[in-house]
Amino acid sequence: MSGQGARALAFAADVTVREQVERLVDGAVQGFGRIDVMINNAGLMSLAPLERRKVDEWDRMIDVNLKGVLYGVAAALPHMQRQMSGR
Repeated sequence: MSGQGARALAFAADVTVREQVERLVDGAVQGFGRIDVMINNAGLMSLAPLERRKVDEWDRMIDVNLKGVLYGVAAALPHMQRQMSGR
């Protein structure tokens, strides 16, 4: 990508760990100077039938699919408010 004039950064983060999501967003802002769009695309789903009651899988699904999204919003929103723009 950089050979074609594009810039990219890569970060590893567990979206269920708020501090890691904050570091990811802060790193992106440091690298690019701002954040215009936040795409929360981590997600998972238990494939076990409900009657198998895989409660641990449900907990993990909620942590990733809900908390992960909220942690991303919480990390990006202050930057977007400061710049008075963002999605």
